[in-house]
Amino acid sequence: MTQSGLTSKKDGDGIVLGTAKPGDVLYRINDPNCEVLDLSSMSITDIQRAAFNQTTVRVLSLEDNELESVNSNMWEGLYLESTLGLSRNQIRHIAPDTWKHMGDIEMLTLSKNPLTLYEGVFKGLSNLEILQLQSCGITNIEEGTFDGLGRLRSLYMSSNELTEIKAGTWRGLESLIYLSLSGNHIVSIAPSVFSQLHNLLELSLSGNPLSNLQGDIFTGLQSLRTLQIENCEISQLSPNLFANLKSLESLNLQRNDLEFTKNMWKGLENLQEMWLKENHIGVLRSGSFIGLQSLTELELAFNELTYIEPGALAGLPQIKVLKLWYNNLTTLESNIFDTNDFPNTFGHPVDIDIRLESNPIQCTESICWLHDAVPPEVDEYESSYYDYLYPPIEFPSGFSMDISERHSRERRCANPWCWSSNNIGSLTALGIFCEEYQ
Repeated sequence: MTQSGLTSKKDGDGIVLGTAKPGDVLYRINDPNCEVLDLSSMSITDIQRAAFNQTTVRVLSLEDNELESVNSNMWEGLYLESTLGLSRNQIRHIAPDTWKHMGDIEMLTLSKNPLTLYEGVFKGLSNLEILQLQSCGITNIEEGTFDGLGRLRSLYMSSNELTEIKAGTWRGLESLIYLSLSGNHIVSIAPSVFSQLHNLLELSLSGNPLSNLQGDIFTGLQSLRTLQIENCEISQLSPNLFANLKSLESLNLQRNDLEFTKNMWKGLENLQEMWLKENHIGVLRSGSFIGLQSLTELELAFNELTYIEPGALAGLPQIKVLKLWYNNLTTLESNIFDTNDFPNTFGHPVDIDIRLESNPIQCTESICWLHDAVPPEVDEYESSYYDYLYPPIEFPSGFSMDISERHSRERRCANPWCWSSNNIGSLTALGIFCEEYQ
């Protein structure tokens, strides 16, 4: 590769890049194998026409400079093969046809610029696959903004100032597989607004005040596998909200204020993982998770659970991990599961990892089923089933255990005195207790 010389001149407090003059060259790259041209953090305020004339490079970094606008003249003579970095400048204006010489780039970063978007602002970027627009103060997305980006696969628009998503916003983005809108101020989403994103696999709406989600906003997302709606001030879910998400495998609803309602999980028959951490849940009622027949992992940690009703976890035949740590549970009875789904639970048990750390469990006969729920072929020290005996643990009549680190193999019985200082496995201790109690 031949690289033209680049020179600079002072313009106020900044630097203007221009074509090289003999004896006045700031940068000259003669290495034909050069792939990255790093001009970041140089206080560049402008780039003169043809400053990059006859320049071929894979990656051009102009981040952390003081550019206030970009136009097509800046890139004249530049052959850029992959990535253009313009993040953390002061770019407010993108001139029409800015990208007419940039049809081959695959990634454009414009994060942390005070941008205003308009229809066709990215035209010319026909091969672009990744577009980063985080923290740009964007308040509005006009219909047609993304025209010409038919190959775009990932769009990052988190931490902007959006308040609504209007119909037609995503026109032309049929290839998109990842979309992040987290950390905006979105309160309104138009019906079926994502219907053109047939290939979308992951959508993040976390950190938006979406207290009122209508039942048709996810229409058309038949390929979606991951949905993030954490910390969105949600209290109720429409019965048909997830009805079209037949491919969804992972759902994050942490840090909301959910109320359980009938048919709220309709359409999620293929869901495998769900996070409900920090939802202020106090009691789980019977049938709370009906319709989630493929769920393998359920996170309910850091809630305010005091009781789980019989049958509350009915309808979960595939469950493998149940996280209940940091709640206020004093007991966990065997009838929380539907025995029709777990016909061998208490004979030859299904391998369910029940996490009960940091609950004030009272060890009575009601928890003896946990001992029976450990497959006999699993060594107690290799299994995570002993996690349910995490402090504070209280046995009747002074029987107690002091359990230190979660996965430590050392378990010491504090009382009664005859067991004092003996190393015992928690499963063994519970087994002896249950035999003596009965």
